[in-house]
Amino acid sequence: MENRFRFIKNPLYVGPLFIKKRQRLEAISYVVLIALLIYMIIQIRVRRALKKEKEPLELVGKVKSFEPTGARILELFEYVKILKVKESGKIKRYLPEKYSNDLRRVAGIIGIEFGIFTEPP
Repeated sequence: MENRFRFIKNPLYVGPLFIKKRQRLEAISYVVLIALLIYMIIQIRVRRALKKEKEPLELVGKVKSFEPTGARILELFEYVKILKVKESGKIKRYLPEKYSNDLRRVAGIIGIEFGIFTEPP
């Protein structure tokens, strides 16, 4: 568990945080715990799914892995940049091709509909 919380000790995250009220500190603590829980669920789901597959996941930097960390998985989503193009009165969204296949694969594993990136609400 300590390894999962080490980012909280980083001055980059803690330094700008100044909370006067106990209730607000408690609330931010719950948000951090929920974020950590989601992080761990993503990591566990992807690792379990990759154990059943023959093809490793290609991560940022052309690294292939069957047991990626949650941070390495989330790095794939950093490259999601949605390009909105207005064509014949409609807005169309496109994703860059880089990491597209692996993004679709990870999104499917963790239960995210990939259409949320490309289909407007």
